[in-house]
Amino acid sequence: MIRQMLRMILMVGVLSALPACVSDPVAVPQGLRDVSKPIGSSTRFDPTRFAVLWHRRAGGIAGKAMLRITPNGAGFDVAELGPERASGRAVLARYSLTATGRPGQFEAKGDGGTRAFWLLWVDEGWRTMALGNPNGSIGAIYDRAATGGGDRINAAAEIMTWYGYDMVRLAAAQ
Repeated sequence: MIRQMLRMILMVGVLSALPACVSDPVAVPQGLRDVSKPIGSSTRFDPTRFAVLWHRRAGGIAGKAMLRITPNGAGFDVAELGPERASGRAVLARYSLTATGRPGQFEAKGDGGTRAFWLLWVDEGWRTMALGNPNGSIGAIYDRAATGGGDRINAAAEIMTWYGYDMVRLAAAQ
């Protein structure tokens, strides 16, 4: 437990010292985060571990229960999937991610236009990740499993809170 807390403190210190990852905030009315707070992306991005099926555990967009991320050569294709139904899962949105040249930072292009898509945090085993962007228009915690891993979910929530995300608003977005 102490080792885990020290690792979290070290990670927060490292993230605060990465000015290259800090973006000028753009005000978005009713966004999910306080844009006056610093934000950074994870330098631990690993494309082979990113491209899997992720279960939404907090935040996201109402009704979108999972992300299916697959490599597409130059980046990734993302399908946002709805909850399980007798007929299967509906694909609610599709978009492509293109790397910006900074670790964990992408440009998402889809029917809704273009927006920043950042990997904010991922645990050491790549089981849980926090996603968001500087203007707070997106924010969610995803895990490889639909249940369990409460310690990792809590760690992701702490990082998102530090980055200015309002976890009450994220919970309401489910």
